[in-house]
Amino acid sequence: MSAAVEAMQKRAQERVKKLQELKLKKEAEAVVKQVEEERLAREAGERWLAAEKMAADKKREEAVATEAEQTRLMELATRQAMEAVEVAAKAAEGDDDEETVENAGNEKEKAREELHWKRAEKGKVKATRAVESSKKRKRLTLSVIEDSEDERIAGPSEERPTKKVKGKSVECGEFHSTDQCGH
Repeated sequence: MSAAVEAMQKRAQERVKKLQELKLKKEAEAVVKQVEEERLAREAGERWLAAEKMAADKKREEAVATEAEQTRLMELATRQAMEAVEVAAKAAEGDDDEETVENAGNEKEKAREELHWKRAEKGKVKATRAVESSKKRKRLTLSVIEDSEDERIAGPSEERPTKKVKGKSVECGEFHSTDQCGH
């Protein structure tokens, strides 16, 4: 019987030994797996940092290029404005040629508008304001033209028809609609 007990003890010890080896093997695999995951995470982090650095470098390069382009455009607009001023000065010096005076005014307006749009691109002025004021100027100019045509056609102010025109009032000459004027 002692031989049977010894055989059972021997088998039990072998089983314990196998279980310990299996447990150690699983622990070793877990450690290897954890080390591998850490390595992959570290590599992913390095790739992310490299991508962020590249993006920041690209943004910086674009900002420098944009600033250089804006500076060039501002210099161009300034040069055009100076040329327009020179043309206007020549016209004012004594050259009464109507075409030169008109060209100077047009050039000055173009240069002013160009400068405005360049500033708008740079973010200093709102571009919509220029468009709105341009439309308003045209509308007011049109209403003044309509008023002068009415005056020419109708004759004295008593005979003129009262129109509801937004802009210069037909009756009093102020810039508002006739129903605001009370005429």
